[in-house]
Amino acid sequence: RGLYSKESLMEAVRAVMDGEMTSVEASVKYHIPSSTIRMHVNNPSLNIGGGRRFYLSLKQEGYLVDVLLSLESMGVRLTKGVVQKIAGEYIQLVTNDPRLESKYLKSGA
Repeated sequence: RGLYSKESLMEAVRAVMDGEMTSVEASVKYHIPSSTIRMHVNNPSLNIGGGRRFYLSLKQEGYLVDVLLSLESMGVRLTKGVVQKIAGEYIQLVTNDPRLESKYLKSGA
């Protein structure tokens, strides 16, 4: 994804839809790919800023990182499976997100 704000994309789409400029002109002005602008103009039902949501807040993620670093400094061998299990259990404890239907998060995994 490019580095542009949700607001810039909304302004670019509005400008094109209002006929103020073409998608190419909006692309230059707002530094957003013209194809992205056209996609939103041609399909208004698309959510702007509809990217993936996060499971954890930045504070929760920082805490999880600190826990993993502490375990590593104590000599715990952090394999991919161990990290997935720890992260999965932590996420289940701190959130009620319905997306948690993962093979790593189901009990008994």
